[in-house]
Amino acid sequence: MLLLSLNVWFNWLVNAMVYYGLTLGTDNLGGDPYINFCIAGAVEIPSYILCMLLLNRLGRKKPLFVSMVIGGGACIASGFVDSVTPKIILAMLGKFCITASYAIIYLMAAEVFPTVVRNIGMGVSSMCARIGGMLSPQILELSIIWGPLPLVLFGGLSILAGGLALFLPETAGKPLPQTIEDATDENRKKYRKNGTEMDIFLKNEGDQKYANGKT
Repeated sequence: MLLLSLNVWFNWLVNAMVYYGLTLGTDNLGGDPYINFCIAGAVEIPSYILCMLLLNRLGRKKPLFVSMVIGGGACIASGFVDSVTPKIILAMLGKFCITASYAIIYLMAAEVFPTVVRNIGMGVSSMCARIGGMLSPQILELSIIWGPLPLVLFGGLSILAGGLALFLPETAGKPLPQTIEDATDENRKKYRKNGTEMDIFLKNEGDQKYANGKT
């Protein structure tokens, strides 16, 4: 449960850091900073719509991984492009992807944490996001050391967090965990029958062991 929690919290921190870093760093991309800022806000609309259309079909984990890896790659590529238009396009692709991943990790965290600690888990997640938001303008200042460094850091951390997201359980279409055991035991399944909830433990294929029913 500790590893699962740390994974979720790290993903929240990175998502907030990259999201606000790209939002606050639009004036560093070249061109008109006001137009860049408007584009950065506009790309969030199709990103959220795409999430609403695809998440129930594709699940949570794979879209989170894909969006963070593509977004991170776009950020890194943007840091090494000198031409203004391609640089802005790559940065906005990164903003599109990080917006989607931010929405997914928010939903996924609520579904990963069991009911008995969900408020605490989401509260710490929000705290980690605020830490990421505070770090993002400081990372942007690293451009005085090396111009592409902020985008490289944003992209690298995004790819790392996306890779770690593959270790999170898939939550789409599954009942919310109620206890710590439900969230940590991969072999535990639950079903409802005649108003009674029972735990099924799968010992191995073809061998099922039933726990006591709970009303």
